Amino acid sequence: MKRVELYQKVCRGVLVDKMSRRGAARYFGIDRKTVDKMLVLSAPPPRWHQGRTFSCKLEGLTDFIGQILIDDRTVHAKQQHTVVRIFERLRDERGFTGGETIFREYVAVQKRRTREVFMPLSHRPGHAPVDFGPSLFCGPMRSLMASRCAITISAWTCHTAMRRSSRPIRARLPRHFAPK
Repeated sequence: MKRVELYQKVCRGVLVDKMSRRGAARYFGIDRKTVDKMLVLSAPPPRWHQGRTFSCKLEGLTDFIGQILIDDRTVHAKQQHTVVRIFERLRDERGFTGGETIFREYVAVQKRRTREVFMPLSHRPGHAPVDFGPSLFCGPMRSLMASRCAITISAWTCHTAMRRSSRPIRARLPRHFAPK
């Protein structure tokens, strides 16, 4: 149940339907002190911590940490900095006096935020990717406009070449691939 709806139901149960506070707590599955708080406040209190905030001790050092994490992407995995090594560098080179836990959480968030994502290429049946552009063909050297259509469900491909790009491309698909 949503928090606002629960507030409304508890207040209605206690104030309008004359349910006891202990009975409301038992009925809604919450603590009696929570029922008392709900009766004092008209709506749930706002949540102050929407996102994670980090210590002000990291303020001037975030660029340095970010540069280390960016540089680590280009080196071999065995040569990348560990969180402990970055923390030691920060403490020795920049005079960082903060705690390791705050630093670890900050680095974890930054690594998660900049992680590379793989999205597989997939197409529904009846849809296909088409590549189109100029191509040079052997024989008498000619520049022709060419297109390639590949249906990912099977190994079927369609190639078309034209002298001019003003003519429309009409590729004929086999009957079982034609859109319905």
